[in-house]
Amino acid sequence: MSQFLLGADPEVFVRTKIGLISGHVFECGTKEKPMAVNSGFVQVDGMALEFNVSPASTRNDFVKNTLSVVHDLEKLVKQKMPEASLDFIPVADFGAEYIK
Repeated sequence: MSQFLLGADPEVFVRTKIGLISGHVFECGTKEKPMAVNSGFVQVDGMALEFNVSPASTRNDFVKNTLSVVHDLEKLVKQKMPEASLDFIPVADFGAEYIK
């Protein structure tokens, strides 16, 4: 039986009362230099925030690592904008006016 490790690098958007906002508002690393957090890293990816989950060898560790990184990212977002929240949606439309 071979052993493997499982990690992840999903993207998430940030929502406020006025709608979606760019991940560039938050100081959380870049693709070239991601910010280390417990159990992974976080960084801006396009208009989204990306989080990288440290590889795990068990399902429980993978879940624990994922929840830890999401918690740290949410804390980082709330420190800058208490009213903001992470929005786990597959696609976001910011609109041309916002991007301009």
